[in-house]
Amino acid sequence: MPGRGEWTVRGSGAELHVLSKELRKTGQSGLKKNITKAMRVATVPARDAVRSYLRDEMPKGGGLNEWLAKSRITTSILTGPKTAGVVIRDSKSGHDLKAINRTGKVRHPTRSGPGFKTEDRKKWRLTDTGKTNWWEETLYSFDPAVRAALIVAMYETAREAGFRG
Repeated sequence: MPGRGEWTVRGSGAELHVLSKELRKTGQSGLKKNITKAMRVATVPARDAVRSYLRDEMPKGGGLNEWLAKSRITTSILTGPKTAGVVIRDSKSGHDLKAINRTGKVRHPTRSGPGFKTEDRKKWRLTDTGKTNWWEETLYSFDPAVRAALIVAMYETAREAGFRG
């Protein structure tokens, strides 16, 4: 089960696992790249929506919203028996979107620039955004489109591999 700050499309996870297993069995596991490429393209609007939310809704003081919007948001395709699906998550690069989503608080560096001492640049603050579960709310509307794209990508890959079904 994904943690908060991760969003998973699982409607056809069992089929994805079976297809992945069959591709490995027949030595065509390279065709999984077709699914990965299709999902990365299909999830671009969802990832952009998260960045847009961060820019518009997070505190703007000191450029905090822009700092958060620069987060690296990735798409992963999981094919395990219990985890199969498409996962959108933040990758750790100084931004902990999962913690922000869970607690509504942002831990961030203090503003540096003219008039700030060097040691201030190493200090971090905790700012309360007052918003929790924004990750799921932002991505929920993209579920049908991503699920449809996943199903299409799986069927096209199966057809290219020569599977019938």
